[in-house]
Amino acid sequence: MTGADLAELLAAEARSLLMAAASGIPVEPERMRAFAGACLEVSEVGRLALAVLDGGVFAPRRDVGVGGGGR
Repeated sequence: MTGADLAELLAAEARSLLMAAASGIPVEPERMRAFAGACLEVSEVGRLALAVLDGGVFAPRRDVGVGGGGR
């Protein structure tokens, strides 16, 4: 799949999700998460963001920053 094909596929899914929202049609949360994840996966910064969200190498720092207070 080329970059252009992927971009068109993501754009089509975005239009579909937006049309569903505008029409009040419920959309499964898994579908929305899959779309957001696919959008993030197409760039290096997005892949790094996914790594952070998944815990990745920053998980220990996040734990200290969120509430650990430097335990």
